[in-house]
Amino acid sequence: MSTTGIRPWTEESKMKTKRPLDYWISRWDRMQEYYIPDRRARFQALLSIVRSRNQEPRSILDLGCGTGTILLECLLAFPAARVVGVDYDPTLLSLARERLVDFQARLELLQVDVRQKGWTGGMVGGFDAVLSATALHWLSARELSFLYSQVFSLLQSKGLFLNADHAASPDAAVQKYWKDQMQSLRLRQEDGREPWDSFWEDYLGELGGEAEKRWKELQASRQGVEGGMPLVWHFDRLKEAGFREVECFYRFHSDAIYGGIKA
Repeated sequence: MSTTGIRPWTEESKMKTKRPLDYWISRWDRMQEYYIPDRRARFQALLSIVRSRNQEPRSILDLGCGTGTILLECLLAFPAARVVGVDYDPTLLSLARERLVDFQARLELLQVDVRQKGWTGGMVGGFDAVLSATALHWLSARELSFLYSQVFSLLQSKGLFLNADHAASPDAAVQKYWKDQMQSLRLRQEDGREPWDSFWEDYLGELGGEAEKRWKELQASRQGVEGGMPLVWHFDRLKEAGFREVECFYRFHSDAIYGGIKA
């Protein structure tokens, strides 16, 4: 996938830390597993849904790829696929590059802000699948609605879009029940706890300077809904963007995997 107008993530872009990046990747995974108790099941569901539509996808795009966890799953599951990951946070892209160092021949990492209208730049479309996980809830309703139309344009015919993220219930009582259930699951794994705040405090403390300043600016610019929008809202916006066979493929309390097919 050739791209222009967006910044490729190269060796020269890598952040400098006192401790090896593998150490920070391990801590990131531990933190994610605490907040997302079904993390492994969610990964497997994403891959299974992709495979049900296309046994051998040739090109996959991950939006908000973070440290590259989903990218790694795709690279291992689909050995013929070319995989592209985009994220606007350089502190996470450094960890993704380290995690995926053995897959450089099939991987492209790009520093991109998908909230910007021109973020697709010269990115060649025709992806078999566009995926995202626990990232798009940081976007406002307006930004997310527009993003769905851009994702639609990047997919080839019969291409699949899947988002694994928070999806609130319109019923406050149901939402509270889901929240309580998730909290109960987290408390059971207290021994392995890595809180969000402690990870970022330590990681940014090592990065320091300009990296810390840039990260804080990015956090301040987020306008999303932490609990996510209800599924019916996503279904309506996806249909407006042109998607068909819009569906919820997986649900775990307040989180879901939903998406659609480019008809």
